[in-house]
Amino acid sequence: MKPIAQDQAADSIRGLPQQAHSPQPNAPVPYSVSRPAIRRSPLLIAVALTMVLAVAGRAQEAPVEFTTEEPAGMTEAATKLRSALFFTKTKAGEKVFGHAGFFIGKDGLALYPLEPLCGETVPIFRTAEAEDAALKPPVVLEVFPEQALALVKFDHRPQAWLTITRETPGIGTWVAVVPSGFTGGGPLPVAVSGPIVAHRITSGSMTHPPRPAHKQFSIAIGKNPSYGPTLTSGAPVINGRGEVVAAFSGSQPMPGQTLRLANPLAGFPEQIDEAVKQGNLRKLPLPILDSGLDPAIFSNTYLLMGGRAMAGDLVQARGLARKLLEEFPDSRVARSQEFGMAAEQVIAGSSNPDELLDLAKRSQPPASASPADQAAYYERLGQALVHAGRTEEAIEALRKSNELDQWALACMTLAVIHENRRELEQAEGYWRQATIMNPERISYWDRYQGVLAARKKWKEADAAQDRVYLLEDFYRSR
Repeated sequence: MKPIAQDQAADSIRGLPQQAHSPQPNAPVPYSVSRPAIRRSPLLIAVALTMVLAVAGRAQEAPVEFTTEEPAGMTEAATKLRSALFFTKTKAGEKVFGHAGFFIGKDGLALYPLEPLCGETVPIFRTAEAEDAALKPPVVLEVFPEQALALVKFDHRPQAWLTITRETPGIGTWVAVVPSGFTGGGPLPVAVSGPIVAHRITSGSMTHPPRPAHKQFSIAIGKNPSYGPTLTSGAPVINGRGEVVAAFSGSQPMPGQTLRLANPLAGFPEQIDEAVKQGNLRKLPLPILDSGLDPAIFSNTYLLMGGRAMAGDLVQARGLARKLLEEFPDSRVARSQEFGMAAEQVIAGSSNPDELLDLAKRSQPPASASPADQAAYYERLGQALVHAGRTEEAIEALRKSNELDQWALACMTLAVIHENRRELEQAEGYWRQATIMNPERISYWDRYQGVLAARKKWKEADAAQDRVYLLEDFYRSR
């Protein structure tokens, strides 16, 4: 279970008088404008747009051509690569989570998610071809906390293996996620494909100690429930030549769309060669402290909390979030989860906003804390102040957060506040920042388009609306 994403939390801002939640794409613009927008057809074979790339927080304009059709035979070819994969299962309450790994050499070298290898137990590794026969546990050669992966070596000699390319696929490139033998209780899954719609920057809050934000690919894949068993953590993401370009990281449900994220592997061939050369072998399970990840995510409390949250049981999820913070008082993940669950209760009307504000204030880090930690605090404080109806104080806190570290993502809350107050120039600036940092988010482009139209910036509004329709087609119509 992934922590509640910061940009997801910003979609659920409470205490605002109007449009607290992102509107549906076809909802009317909340302003009176004299020029109606004209919808362009998204069903073109190729759509050329000027995409905004988020690189180290700066906008870089680049023309990108998106094809709306999968390259012929990609899904079928990717499904046939299943024999190069293996998988494990993890149970948390009534939920069963799958993890996938893949072989990268005939000598048993493989990449597999780091998290299941740490703690007190060793996963049971299986392949689709021999699900009833477990593989002997591998040894670990190296860990990569930023990508949440480990380089492992089995005694098993695989039937097939994959090659990692040193090339980084550009935005607009179609890729496919290769399925493992994990079924989730159904038939063997098939590959799932989609275009890379963003090279996004993701916070390093899952690592311990925290690392700088790093790049991820965001892949436009729809919400078909049958995709679940394929989209497991660690599954290889391949290009049209069958080469691995990334490892699937996870899915983040958002209003109107689900983000599919993957960690790029272009720099891995050199790192793998160096790890093999060093030959430092470690047996499983790995100590949690050696993982480079926040210890809280290995807790059974964390898994149970995620299961209850996904089941919609906010009361139990909140209680487990409190317990998680008691178990890991210094954990950034535990702190963010407690606040996130409390905020969800405020949304549902089952908790007092003043309680959320008190919780935010109690999470203030020491003056010596990093700018990222300080920014995260002021972002939480700003959201809590919004819920409490103290908008001016919220703006002050959120602006401070944005100045300290824009990856705290306070810009989304600021954009909504200024839009609802009809302060359109400020709203435009913050929605622009939001679309740069989250270039695949349909609701952000839709809100941005509405503000541009209200300011009679027709050319820019048309371009933003084109982006909305393109993304809708990828995420909802496929």
